[in-house]
Amino acid sequence: MPEAWFVIVSLLLAAYVVLDGFDLGAGAIHRYVAHTDAERREVIAAIGPFWDGNEVFLLAAGGALFVAFPRVLGAALSGLYLAVILVLWGIVLRGASIELRSHLRDGLWRAFWDAVFQGSSAALALLLGVALGNVLRGFPLEPDGTFELDLFSVGSPRAPRGMIDGYTLATGVFGLAVLVVHGARFVAMRTDGPVRARCAALGNRAMVPVAILWAAVTALSFRYAPGAVTMRPLVAALIATALASFGLSWQRARSGDVRTAFLASAGQIFALVGAAAASAYPVLLRSTRAGVPSLTVANAASPDEALQAGLSWWFVAAALVVLYFGNLFRVHRGRAATYGEGAEP
Repeated sequence: MPEAWFVIVSLLLAAYVVLDGFDLGAGAIHRYVAHTDAERREVIAAIGPFWDGNEVFLLAAGGALFVAFPRVLGAALSGLYLAVILVLWGIVLRGASIELRSHLRDGLWRAFWDAVFQGSSAALALLLGVALGNVLRGFPLEPDGTFELDLFSVGSPRAPRGMIDGYTLATGVFGLAVLVVHGARFVAMRTDGPVRARCAALGNRAMVPVAILWAAVTALSFRYAPGAVTMRPLVAALIATALASFGLSWQRARSGDVRTAFLASAGQIFALVGAAAASAYPVLLRSTRAGVPSLTVANAASPDEALQAGLSWWFVAAALVVLYFGNLFRVHRGRAATYGEGAEP
């Protein structure tokens, strides 16, 4: 039963990165691909029906951890308290910027909220990659399963003292680059005219640094997170899927098929998150201290009775979520509605 919940948590996190990832990427690039107020409205309209619903998957992943692995959730929230607060502020500011930018027609007002939207989106995308780097490398767990980390560290990444250091910053920049491409693909699929052309061009150009960063992060992971790097058959298959999806996204984007390019980008991200989870299994929080055991699906799980009861309700919730998002993407398929100068969205 704990193994099933490990899969559920992994699927929810992968779904969050894929779905919220495209609107984070769209926010990070929108001031570069949209040069006028009308064009920026077009970018916001592209993600408008989806962005707040996508964040539900992050809450769902936290809820699944609370049900199945409460020791892991408690240790992570306390040990990474400042980072969690930064994530919450990023989510709040991003939502506020989308909702507030059109409350006044003043250019300075809108420019301010556009900058907040871009900065908070890019920061959240960066923090997602940083979080992945920390999970892969591990934490200085105490014997009671807790840990404490500073926000920054200038020491060696081999002995983590801060959440953000050389290794995790590299994974963060890689995550940001991946989501920039993902967001550009989505906006290109949902817009037309100059915004579509700029997004398509940016998405194609950004794939070069993604490939370079991917190779660099892989090499750094073998050095600084060797315990999390395994080549099980499932991991190898998922990495192969990610590589194939990356190539397909590149090829289809160059051919002008932005929809397939976006779907391939989503497949790449889903496979990368899946490969990280499959490589780390059965570890949830890896211990970097000698003699201190890691938190795993075996020693951190709730009682089987609680897991069974939660699983019964999870299937009901999952069916409702699939129906909701299926209808959402069906209703809002095609190009987003655009707004003219002076019109309110």
